[in-house]
Amino acid sequence: MLEQDLASIMSFLTIHSGNPAPYYKNVPEQFRVPAVYFPRPEIGSSGDTFGTYALDFSLFVKFFHKTKEEAYELGYAAMSALLERRNRVPLIDETGKPTGKYIHVRDPTLRAVDEGAVQLEIDWTARKPFLIESDKCAVRSIETAYSAAVRFCTVSYSNPAFAGQEPKGSK
Repeated sequence: MLEQDLASIMSFLTIHSGNPAPYYKNVPEQFRVPAVYFPRPEIGSSGDTFGTYALDFSLFVKFFHKTKEEAYELGYAAMSALLERRNRVPLIDETGKPTGKYIHVRDPTLRAVDEGAVQLEIDWTARKPFLIESDKCAVRSIETAYSAAVRFCTVSYSNPAFAGQEPKGSK
């Protein structure tokens, strides 16, 4: 499921970059640093097999800090954690516990995007079965899946200014 993939990646990157304040919607003007921002992923598609199609996801995660060097440290820690684990992100369940399954991502890329900001690009492919006319599957939008991933990944935060911004498993 897309929301489980996204929630797993968001949680992994937040935890392995030192638990910066995570943002999922627009980053407010007066945001807390260090911070990490998870926008909606970009999605491409292609045929895969006779029974499946592929969705290619690109997630452009931004890390913010007071200086570019400090932002690089956050992004580099997350990227190193991915590479050390052979680009495998543990899939988590609704409680934030590992399921024993993994999402395999392609080699990540880290680059500076502004003073005090770097971007980590994470790409992965999800394979889905073609719809058979007798299937009663509901088609879900990316907005619905992204919102579900954010709910799946967050818990309420005691400071109302940062409500819903703390990932599960970060304590």
